[in-house]
Amino acid sequence: MSNKGNIAEFWQQAVRQQLDQCPALRSDSQTGSPVVAALRSATSRAAEISAAFGRIGERTRRDPHLTEAGKRDKITTVATRDTLGPLRRTQREVAEVKAQVAAKRAACVVRRGTDPVEEMRRQEVRAFLRSLPDPGKRIGAAMQDPEIARAVVEASPMLSGMDAANYQRIHDEVVKAEHGDVLAELDGLKEVIQYAENIMAFCHNSVRDTLGENRETDKLIADFNKEYDAS
Repeated sequence: MSNKGNIAEFWQQAVRQQLDQCPALRSDSQTGSPVVAALRSATSRAAEISAAFGRIGERTRRDPHLTEAGKRDKITTVATRDTLGPLRRTQREVAEVKAQVAAKRAACVVRRGTDPVEEMRRQEVRAFLRSLPDPGKRIGAAMQDPEIARAVVEASPMLSGMDAANYQRIHDEVVKAEHGDVLAELDGLKEVIQYAENIMAFCHNSVRDTLGENRETDKLIADFNKEYDAS
């Protein structure tokens, strides 16, 4: 068993600190998008699960009728029967939300034109840029004119005489112009997801420390999660 003070309270305090910094994840909050609501639901349940398990651990450690082995067996039974499964479910929910947000960001790409006449015109723009002897003027023209920027990013950098770094810079500006609202929303979720992951880590640590900080505990949790994920 871990000899840290009140393990449950230690990690619950860490969770509360995260919630103070990210009120949108508080269980009594009604703000935020469906994504934030999903994160709030998962983290709230994880906090409840780990806190309840921590309280059982504290009571069990103080039970004068149990040997150290008996305490370990009782806490392990509660963990595998009542705790690790529900906690793993919340971990997966947070991971799924994060993956969905990442997929939404990955979908924010430059929309390629399909009009052959427009493509011919963009070819001419790229040829003009490539003919400019001053790389700075090429970059300046693309950064100042959205149509020139689009001509640049719809083809290989060399076709407009751009180096990789400035091509990426222009590309990012075009993506921002096309998907600005979505990107702003995703940027706002980035911090909330990080706080949610922190809370999930603290809840995991609480359960692990209540079981005991050792390789046996790490293996128990890893094996349980592997089996849970495969089911």
